[in-house]
Amino acid sequence: MNSSQNIFVLEKKKFSHSSCCTYILPNISAEEIDKLDYLPQICLPEATFTPKKGLPTIGVILALESGFYSIDEPYVLALLQAGANIKFITYKNVETQLSDIDGVLLIGGFFPTPNNWYVHPSQEAQPPLPPRTLAYLSILDWAYRHKMPIFGVCGGMQMMSGFLGAKLMFLEKDFGYTPFQHKGINANDYAHPIIINSNSLLFDVAKINHITVNSVHSEAVASVPHDKIKISAQTEDGIIEAIEFINYPAFALGVQWHPERMAVQGEIFSKNLYKRFVLEAHKFYQTKVFDNSPF
Repeated sequence: MNSSQNIFVLEKKKFSHSSCCTYILPNISAEEIDKLDYLPQICLPEATFTPKKGLPTIGVILALESGFYSIDEPYVLALLQAGANIKFITYKNVETQLSDIDGVLLIGGFFPTPNNWYVHPSQEAQPPLPPRTLAYLSILDWAYRHKMPIFGVCGGMQMMSGFLGAKLMFLEKDFGYTPFQHKGINANDYAHPIIINSNSLLFDVAKINHITVNSVHSEAVASVPHDKIKISAQTEDGIIEAIEFINYPAFALGVQWHPERMAVQGEIFSKNLYKRFVLEAHKFYQTKVFDNSPF
């Protein structure tokens, strides 16, 4: 930590349970960070990244690793390689952290979502939603109201979908047998093909209808309100693999797989997904600059 500037610097570590490196804020827990009486600035090491003028800033809600704020390295690399600045968002007072962002990346992870979003809600009383989930809902609401570019990955796609009224499901309990392996594989490996809707934003990026993706998820989007959400891609077994917002004036795409893992391995399609998202964020940034927008 640089105490004179309220700056906290992430450190890169490798954990045995993860197939990639992780940036983590050590020595002070997320709960302790959120109790500070000032707004902390969480940054990557300067040797890794220094913000550059003229680039859009992507807001990213941080994940958790054993109670410490963290983010997997592939998300960071995919954004930096696509030409973005990154602002890491903590869980307290989310909206006060968003005035200078130009797009939102909703990363994946394992965290509870509202019980009433599910096809078969739990009959047991749900405990209060944790700070991370509430932070996602806050940043989604902000981005949606400000017509800001949104890109959701895996759990981030599910949050985008539920936010507009989609229903979620547990693959094993609600879906049953599937010939494809959606969970339990290495996120750095290909898992199964998807079929892309020709009339979709995703096709505009991919330029083809069939492509193979990686996959690590135990939940999925079961159904969508078709007046608000378009299904952009599915697998042959019927799992929804990508969605986009309808009648939304900015880029809003969610994918069920992890393109950042493939992007850092050099796959063109995945790199192009992040490039397109950052391009749309840059358009948003330019609009703010030219309009002299206060937010």
